Amino acid sequence: MRILLLSLMVVTLLACSSAKSNQPEQNQALIGSWAHAFEKDSEGVKVYQPADGNFPPARFRQRLEFMADGSLLALQLAANDAHNEAKGQWEWKAEGRLLVTLPSGEKETWEVRELNAETLKVVVHQE
Repeated sequence: MRILLLSLMVVTLLACSSAKSNQPEQNQALIGSWAHAFEKDSEGVKVYQPADGNFPPARFRQRLEFMADGSLLALQLAANDAHNEAKGQWEWKAEGRLLVTLPSGEKETWEVRELNAETLKVVVHQE
């Protein structure tokens, strides 16, 4: 019984440590300013690309800036078509899962499908 309990503890510890082991690499890829490339969205997957890239003209394009300290700057569209920035937060919850707290206080879990220097693909789940 003790061996079974010890084995379960070791497996749990290893699973938790491997989920966090990629976080520095994930953080490095995530930190920066991303714009929603909605033209490339498909089947529930939102596509973001670096905000300084070339995008087709659009009335509004969501932009999110992920800071290393866990804060988030979101470009928002006001009712009068003005654009303003508001603060939110983000944190990794598990391997491939990002908790994003928008400036409105709304929380979303982002299931990260792809993350590299050129692309951020996510499936958004409302909390």
